[in-house]
Amino acid sequence: AVEMKVQGDGNDKPRKPEEELPIDINFTKMEDWLSERQKIKGDWRNVLRKIQEKLEGAIDGLPDNPALNAIKEGINIKDMNYFTCKKLRDILTSEKDTAQKNWLGQYKNQATKEWEVILGLYHKENVHLAEAAMILNQNVCFEIPALRKIVQHSLKQQQELTRKEGEY
Repeated sequence: AVEMKVQGDGNDKPRKPEEELPIDINFTKMEDWLSERQKIKGDWRNVLRKIQEKLEGAIDGLPDNPALNAIKEGINIKDMNYFTCKKLRDILTSEKDTAQKNWLGQYKNQATKEWEVILGLYHKENVHLAEAAMILNQNVCFEIPALRKIVQHSLKQQQELTRKEGEY
């Protein structure tokens, strides 16, 4: 009888110390960091524009579905990003009629094919990484401070109204 031994989790190669350390990158320099390591190309914004042009046609081609209609109604084409596209594709692939594949492994439904192509374009030159870095920077620098101001203003207004209610 032959005895087989299983060692580790299948990855017994020794790791370099720098591979085990977490990466600490300043979010404002994330795009530069990705570019320096050749994860993204310098013209990624042009590729992103081309992808966004394809989104307009793909949105119109979405089938009538309550989950998809809810997303379509509340979205602006300019606000669409990789994560929205992925969510739409996941909804399409979770539905029985739009998730069918042919014997080559390609989707039969035209809308599902289009969204797969769009996600492929995002992945092809790692545009999704650059876009995520841009969104992170935008949110941290502008969106979160604006929301904090709104919350502070609302709390101040609530306290003032509570005080006025107590006076009367």
